[in-house]
Amino acid sequence: MEKTKRNKGGQSILDANQGSGKYSDTKFFTAKQKERAYKCFIRVLKERNIDKIDKNLYEHLIQHCGFIAHYNIHGFKAEYSGGDFRRFVEHFDRNSRVFANWNHWIREEYADVNNDMVDLATAMAPQIYAELDAAERAAEIQLCKAIAAKHGVNYSPLKWEAYRY
Repeated sequence: MEKTKRNKGGQSILDANQGSGKYSDTKFFTAKQKERAYKCFIRVLKERNIDKIDKNLYEHLIQHCGFIAHYNIHGFKAEYSGGDFRRFVEHFDRNSRVFANWNHWIREEYADVNNDMVDLATAMAPQIYAELDAAERAAEIQLCKAIAAKHGVNYSPLKWEAYRY
């Protein structure tokens, strides 16, 4: 697990906004709902698991973060599960092309919580991407082994590692 990143005040970015009371009420979303959405977002990123999204965060994402609903919460989770979790993170990562081309939602009345989500995702993104890349590589190697075995070819890690980039 990666070392916890800290904000300028030395506080963990995972804890910086929990219970802070810094969010403001809006017409359709209370400060408490924003705080609950942010805490759920932390859990989703920490556990690298889109299935941790609750109804409150789902509603916030589709109404105030530029996501489409994918019919319902189950369709949303299916869309961004597994290796597709990267696309979910890229939506909030300031360094991604996705964010660069679609970020109008961070300047609206939900900017307080949305910018906290973006800051957190941007800080965690490199580690998340590295883990997703490693998992993808391991799955592809396993597939190569299965195909090689199917054709009677013995897999030798030393031989294969010579072709590593």
